[in-house]
Amino acid sequence: MLLSDMGADVVTIARPGQWKNDPRNFVNRGRRPVEARSQEQGRHRQALDLIASADALIEGFRPQVMERLGLGPDEATQAQPKNSSTAA
Repeated sequence: MLLSDMGADVVTIARPGQWKNDPRNFVNRGRRPVEARSQEQGRHRQALDLIASADALIEGFRPQVMERLGLGPDEATQAQPKNSSTAA
């Protein structure tokens, strides 16, 4: 919420039907929802594309969950074109 208040484009990946756009829920203020099932291969590619264009990734899973989903630090770093090595 604070990041979006400062002008950041905050994207939340949610399960289908999980996101509730309730105007009384101020915690979701400024977030843009993208619904995706983690098991679908096309949605996995969509999540990696979002990571590739992001400046930061904040996740709240238990340890090793992002790795099991194929979205861990190694995959996120490879998806980021800013992090690719250009040294000869």
